[in-house]
Amino acid sequence: NGEELASPYTFTMPANEVIITAEFAEIEYFLIYTADDYLAFVIAANADLTINGKLMADIDLTGKTVTSIGVASRDDSNNPDSPYSGVFDGNGHVIRNMSISRKFSANKSAAIAMINMTKGATIKNLGIENATITNTGAKEGVVLSALVGDAHNTTIENCYVKNSSIVSTQNGYNINSAGPIAAYINGSTVVKDCYAIGNEIGFTTSGGTATNGASISGFIGYSSTSVTVDSVINCYAK
Repeated sequence: NGEELASPYTFTMPANEVIITAEFAEIEYFLIYTADDYLAFVIAANADLTINGKLMADIDLTGKTVTSIGVASRDDSNNPDSPYSGVFDGNGHVIRNMSISRKFSANKSAAIAMINMTKGATIKNLGIENATITNTGAKEGVVLSALVGDAHNTTIENCYVKNSSIVSTQNGYNINSAGPIAAYINGSTVVKDCYAIGNEIGFTTSGGTATNGASISGFIGYSSTSVTVDSVINCYAK
């Protein structure tokens, strides 16, 4: 991951007296040990969408008011996209009991997720358990996910979502796409070594409708035509 490598390194090949010098850029992380550290990271990430975060312990967000990272306004020109482009390394740890509920005042599409939108980001080595992601109002469709809403040119690897609820709870409010790992992926996004199990996805009340050929899935909600069969590797859902 780069953080333990000193720079520069010099390699000597005696046979030909060739010296190769390589410099490795160290990755600096915002280290997250507690639930309050995570909330502070979210604030920092929304101020600087390139910041890197790393979990140093399992995090329980029970009772915490959690805000998403980034903005995926989709079709709202008054609220432009602000995608996260850093590295979030779960470091083999789990975020539990994350609850994000949102109602949009305008009749515009948007995303609700831990990270609403990514572009050129890497999300890795992370587990999410018992999350609750809730749409309580977006008339033209919304994308919902526990992990990433809109993933553009992003790597998601070695992650899972388990026993989580990803739903629209209000009559007549619509879902465009929903999935535990990502609601929507496009570009050069790659999802590998990930899984999703035991999740609830969809509507919890009558009257909701899927919009614009919506896709609601137990893994990834929808993928663009730029995504190929090589974009999802060694993954499963059940």
